[in-house]
Amino acid sequence: ENLFSDCPNLESIVFGDNAKLGIIEENAFKDHTKLSKVAFGKNSVLHTIYDYSFQGCTSLTSIEIPSSVSLLGRSAFEGCSKLPSFVVPEGVTSIGTSAFETHIYLRDVSLPNTLISIGDYAFNLCVNLHSIEIPNSVTTIGKSTFSSTKIELLTLGNSVSSIGEFAFSENHFLKHVVISNSLKTIHVGAFYNCKNLKSVDFGNSLVSLGAAAFQACSLTSVCLPETLQLIGDVAFAGNNLTSVTIGAATPPTCGEINFDQNTYEQATLFVPIGCRSVYENANIWKEFVNIVESGELINENFSDNISVF
Repeated sequence: ENLFSDCPNLESIVFGDNAKLGIIEENAFKDHTKLSKVAFGKNSVLHTIYDYSFQGCTSLTSIEIPSSVSLLGRSAFEGCSKLPSFVVPEGVTSIGTSAFETHIYLRDVSLPNTLISIGDYAFNLCVNLHSIEIPNSVTTIGKSTFSSTKIELLTLGNSVSSIGEFAFSENHFLKHVVISNSLKTIHVGAFYNCKNLKSVDFGNSLVSLGAAAFQACSLTSVCLPETLQLIGDVAFAGNNLTSVTIGAATPPTCGEINFDQNTYEQATLFVPIGCRSVYENANIWKEFVNIVESGELINENFSDNISVF
């Protein structure tokens, strides 16, 4: 720990072939502002890069992590603001809290198929990050993990079961989201103020949708699965919804306010056949002026607007 703290002018580090280094300790190269290159030779046995090990290396532009590494610790590369791209190697199973936070020049990240969890704030404020593909191996995405980036399209892998609080909030370039069928929980504010988000495929397994999850987006319609049981306060407030389709025969439990008043008055709520009366008497859902059973025509002006489950 702090092994190179007395080498403030260190500009490059090369670990040779067959190096026996297994661990890079906490704070090992922290705040080495002149360090621009880190290289590892062949047959590396490095398996762990601990917390804060390269934090604040503001001149770092090149580093290739060996495939032997399985853990990237908390804030390991936080503030390495000049890295343009990063390949997380196969073998890594966990990316720690704030691992790449505030990488303002980071545009592209490649995540491995061995990755299971992405920690809180891992890519928060990577304001130029344009694309990300969540591997099928990932099960958990933490709090504010990808907040405030330039991601435009998001497709979640087939194993993600939970999206953390504000995980993708403030992504003003995000337009489309495809949620996997494994997803059960979207936490508070997960997509808050994604002001250009126009479409979301909710999958078929979602159970809980947190407060403000899609508040202040640009959704005009949503189709919610039959598995949904809970919708938090203002989950869809601040959108321009004209239709809400719900597949659950039992109305999901709602917070005090879930939709805007304009939505209640002007949008159409599509419900399963035989369930209109249930929704007309259910808290919050009864506020919708227009409740239509799926397969039923609204009126002659909307004769093509049919929803079938």
